[in-house]
Amino acid sequence: MAHTKFFKVLPPIVLFFGLLISTHGAEHFVSPVGTPAGDGSLTKAWDLRTALNQPASLLPGDTLWVLPGTYRAPSSEGFVSKLNGTPDRPIIVRSYHGNRATIDGHATQAALTIYGSYTWFWGLEIIDSTSQRVSSSTAATNAVGVAVYGPGIKCIDMVVHDTLEGFSAYNASPDSEFYGNLVYYNGLVATDRNHGHGMYFQNLMGTKTISDNVVGDNADEGIQIYGSGSAAISGFIVTGNTLYNTGSWPSPHYQYNLIIAGGKTRKDIQVLNNFSYFPSRAAEGQVSFGQYTPGQDITVKDNVFAGGYQPVGFEEEGGPVSFTGNKIYGTSAALRMLGLVVDAAQTLASYTWDRNVYYDVTPYHFYVGTTANGSASGVNQIYSAWQTKTGFDAHSEYHPTPPAETWVYVRPNKYEPKRANITVYNWKLDPAVSVDLSGVLLSGDRYVIQDAQDFYGSPVASGSFDGKPVLLKMNGLSKSAPIGFLAPAHTAPEFGTFILLPTAPAVTEKNPH
Repeated sequence: MAHTKFFKVLPPIVLFFGLLISTHGAEHFVSPVGTPAGDGSLTKAWDLRTALNQPASLLPGDTLWVLPGTYRAPSSEGFVSKLNGTPDRPIIVRSYHGNRATIDGHATQAALTIYGSYTWFWGLEIIDSTSQRVSSSTAATNAVGVAVYGPGIKCIDMVVHDTLEGFSAYNASPDSEFYGNLVYYNGLVATDRNHGHGMYFQNLMGTKTISDNVVGDNADEGIQIYGSGSAAISGFIVTGNTLYNTGSWPSPHYQYNLIIAGGKTRKDIQVLNNFSYFPSRAAEGQVSFGQYTPGQDITVKDNVFAGGYQPVGFEEEGGPVSFTGNKIYGTSAALRMLGLVVDAAQTLASYTWDRNVYYDVTPYHFYVGTTANGSASGVNQIYSAWQTKTGFDAHSEYHPTPPAETWVYVRPNKYEPKRANITVYNWKLDPAVSVDLSGVLLSGDRYVIQDAQDFYGSPVASGSFDGKPVLLKMNGLSKSAPIGFLAPAHTAPEFGTFILLPTAPAVTEKNPH
């Protein structure tokens, strides 16, 4: 058994509100063979299109159960939700007790477009089964996955893959939340480059929360929070996400796992407890805060940025900027470990930058520069020169070696008890690592652990929890393939992405049978 020196369990932030609220309203049903003439009962289910138009009996606080099977939209616009709940009584649209319910956007504009308000979409699979993923121009060949245009929308524990763009949400969707989703293989290959991101957001009012998603292997960017010089990039909480290997297919050309940039206004942004990874051998890929236009306040705290040509960079952030408690690993393939560029009108006076941990196998990995007229100038420096020039990192750690520990992070799901995301940085390349699940499971709980890179495949571990650490294998893991392409390389054994699930339904709703 591998010896894990670093292990962290992060408790859920709130109670399982979603499970409690759904018992208060009525229950309705949709089925792949439902009809507009149905009444929404289990035996006379609606079709999905009818249900999303909110029949008179579907009220705020109700639950709409989506029965297993595949749903294909009857028109080119795809499925369109016009459901309206209220802030204290949202409508919940949920896969029936965790069974696989698939919305296929085949040959449509979008698999699911969400208007209305205060509706939670939960546990659904969203795909486009179109096999043509190569465009002869830059035109779309497949459908957008989930497009959100209403306030108070939540997308929870969904699986969105092989669409044009996994999730997109802009100014028309304030106070929305994207939680616990698995987002992969979205995008297409065009004549100029790959297009399509895992998630694409802008925001003007309220707050968008992007939390505890697993986002990897998308065609272009992983999470892109970006806009032109007239867009609003304001009010974001980005926390607990696992981000890996974006731009990995049809051949690796790694891009941004996370980019927050551009916009006329860029402010009120928190980036907390996220986990970014590119392979140690890769000389591409990064995480970036800033670029193109001046930004204001941003907090980047307690994240892991590992691998790529630049694991993390800041550009044109005027501040206040707080960068604390982060781990950064600049591999031997990196151009530099960290980049910091300000424009001629900005200073570092409002920066707080300390108590970070750096693993830097090549000296001169700290870049400080300025930009003018879109062109940056600066030099790479050794760590001590970086400290002197910036005044940063007085209490940080610097290691001129790769990490020697195994880092394991377990994040319990705040909506579904006994579910959690498990992220493993297996720097020693051990064939298996031990994971403590006592912060999620109780003795006697039955569980399965799925590889997030082969979510619908066989479990990598299962059993009855006895309170002891569970051994997760890190060698020989299978990986699903994007539609129309071969599967890119698995990130294991160096990095693993797993989902802990209970074998029994994790819902407390009354059984409708």
